[in-house]
Amino acid sequence: MSRLSEHLESLPQRSRVYKLSVLPEMLAQAGQFDRLYTVLSDFEFIELKIFELGINALIQDYDCAETSEALNSQEYDKEKSIDLRIIKNVLMLLPDMVEKEGVIAQMREQLLLHLKPFAEADRPLIGKLLEQIGDRGNTES
Repeated sequence: MSRLSEHLESLPQRSRVYKLSVLPEMLAQAGQFDRLYTVLSDFEFIELKIFELGINALIQDYDCAETSEALNSQEYDKEKSIDLRIIKNVLMLLPDMVEKEGVIAQMREQLLLHLKPFAEADRPLIGKLLEQIGDRGNTES
């Protein structure tokens, strides 16, 4: 479990929901884009955000990495930004399944299926995310 996930899990539910809802935007406003890239490619954050606030709230978070402030930031990383755009696009394929069925295991399988070709193309954030998904799936089996 990542430090972020441990922190979020330790919060009361109301505080956790608030933090999940504002964290990406706060990081973007503070110009902490490297941390934003890390948060938005952390599977446990993705899982918690969907569970607490729904997939559409998560998808909107990825817009924080594509603002004019992000593009002009010293921390802007074109490759990581591309990775986040790919992750966002894959998440956009999932809303009906996740919203209607609420099945994280199916989401995990779909992310693995759709993101694997990009990891093989040496996309660093996507590779890290797929490792987390694989590790998480192994511990829950």
